Amino acid sequence: MKPTHTTMTALLSAALATGCAMIQEDERDDVEYTLDTGALFETDEGEDDQRSADAGAEAPDQGDPSEPPPLPDELTDAPQTDDGYVIAYEELTDLDVDTAYNRVRRTFDYKTPAQRHNHELAEDTGLYHYINEPGAYYSLRDAAEIGDDRVVLQVDLEREQDRTRVRAAYHQFFAGWGRPEDHEPWPSDPEAFERNLIEQLEGALE
Repeated sequence: MKPTHTTMTALLSAALATGCAMIQEDERDDVEYTLDTGALFETDEGEDDQRSADAGAEAPDQGDPSEPPPLPDELTDAPQTDDGYVIAYEELTDLDVDTAYNRVRRTFDYKTPAQRHNHELAEDTGLYHYINEPGAYYSLRDAAEIGDDRVVLQVDLEREQDRTRVRAAYHQFFAGWGRPEDHEPWPSDPEAFERNLIEQLEGALE
């Protein structure tokens, strides 16, 4: 015979009442209840180590985004600044430092921080700086196109009595994205590049 709906309800109510009574009976201060959940989340340590290793392998080493790419082999023995720029030109000019600065600034289109879009970001990535000490010293750094090559060009102008010492140094244009080692070798022809750069500098300083 099938149990009626009333009978099922009565059985369920009795079971619930019995369970509640058991819970109330066991609610004593000297009883500690613990739940071991370790088995629910148990994993093989070897599998965890392998997953970690696989995750590390999938993420390529991005390197330091603020560092410019390494120099090409042809330039590793070239004279360099402390931060790795290749020194392409260093001469005394008969111009006073302010006149030399103005001519170099126009020739390579150096912009002041007020004129330079996002100059703070460019400074953070090492792409740009603009040091202005009228009558004494200037240091200009920004991206420049010399022939077919785009580089970061730094020109320093320092007063020596009534003359000016001019030094130009360059590095590959690198604004902090990607990996430095993935960039193409540059300049395509270092000798031709430096010859072109010196011609522009000397033309500005005449």
